[in-house]
Amino acid sequence: MHRHIDRLSIARRHFWIFNRWLGLQMAFVGILFSTGTGAILLLSKSIIDPSLLGFSISFSMGFSKAIFSAVNEFGILETCMDSADTIIRYSEMEPEDQGGAEMSHDWPSSGEIRVERLNVAYSDNTPLVLRDITFTVGGGTRIGIVGRTGAGKSSLALSLLRLLEPQSGSIYTDGIDISTIKLQTLRSRIAFIPQDPVLFSGTVRSNLDYFKHVSDDKLEEALRAVGLASKDCDDTPGSFTLGSSITAGGTNMSQGQRQLLCLARVLIRNPKIIILDEATSAVDDKTDLIIQNTIRNAFHGTLIVVAHRLRTIASFDQVMVMNDCKIAEIGSPAELMKARGLFYDLVQDSQDRDMLISTL
Repeated sequence: MHRHIDRLSIARRHFWIFNRWLGLQMAFVGILFSTGTGAILLLSKSIIDPSLLGFSISFSMGFSKAIFSAVNEFGILETCMDSADTIIRYSEMEPEDQGGAEMSHDWPSSGEIRVERLNVAYSDNTPLVLRDITFTVGGGTRIGIVGRTGAGKSSLALSLLRLLEPQSGSIYTDGIDISTIKLQTLRSRIAFIPQDPVLFSGTVRSNLDYFKHVSDDKLEEALRAVGLASKDCDDTPGSFTLGSSITAGGTNMSQGQRQLLCLARVLIRNPKIIILDEATSAVDDKTDLIIQNTIRNAFHGTLIVVAHRLRTIASFDQVMVMNDCKIAEIGSPAELMKARGLFYDLVQDSQDRDMLISTL
């Protein structure tokens, strides 16, 4: 972060140094132009009208400022054209293919996920971020994905929603290849909670159920399940009602409250598969515990968690350890601890080491 800030500061400093240098040069040019013009006009005052003489001298004195303004504005325009270039590049990007098969309303019914020899890259000319990934998650299984930064954890989660298209290999949900399914159908049937929750300006009700398909009783039940509303829906601190207002981006709520509201939105849909991409990494331990208890008590489908805290997945059925864009280990937490591999090393480096060792 410091390196990027330094580079930005250097670029800005050079920009303004050049800006001041250009202003100085334009001032010198203006002085020479004004002096030369004045000398010529004074020598020719006998043949030039005095009013024209005064106008010419006044004009020459403003010439340097006009030239500097023109050059400076052109430089700013050239800098701002980077934004136009970005917009043009976005307009030339290939849109996602919206075609595919429609699925029945009860798909996925069991929540089984099978990945076979998956290879994924962000684009055709970049290195693979997932290499030869093969695993199976049974319906109703809770699996945590852990690993060092850059190991490919989030890339795998995005691949399950086809936000990253595979270079080769296949992903099957309930035996159906997801590449053959309409994107809208796929992404509406699998719940995804990112690290940065997305909220819109309006009310709690509109954020939970914008199209008003769900009854108020069910919405209030979801709020109580995630601890955002008291049992009697009073105005105690930290509690909300369906009519509570939310500003754009949820800025009038804490990070943990925004994450809990997104979790309530998911519980209303009651999907068979939930993917959490480090959703608890930016919240405190208390909120993390609320999220885990809510998922454990109110959700009985397949849960895939890209975990920042190892304590989050300590009680899960399976843990997948990613390393160098591959699956290094997979198994139950207790089995991986006994194997003394990468998961064991992650536990030893964790701040919750003592708690994890006693639990596992």
